[in-house]
Amino acid sequence: MVDQPPQGQTSTLEYPIVDQVANTPMKVIPLQSISTFHGMVTEDPDSFLFEFDVLCRGYDYTTNPQNLKLFPSTLKGEALRWFMGLGG
Repeated sequence: MVDQPPQGQTSTLEYPIVDQVANTPMKVIPLQSISTFHGMVTEDPDSFLFEFDVLCRGYDYTTNPQNLKLFPSTLKGEALRWFMGLGG
């Protein structure tokens, strides 16, 4: 069952890649192992993506649906808002 927004409010967030990743098998990854990216100018997106790729390979995530299902967990703040806005 999907939670509905309170009456009079509408939800604007939709997971942008649901169809591809809904039934993808995933392994448990300790949260402290997952780097995060906030989208701040002081962060290096290339380094972050390199670390994300290393993490995925370490847990044998070799398919795009697995990577796409894990990816939003690595985003915070503006970066997460940007990603969630891709679906609309």
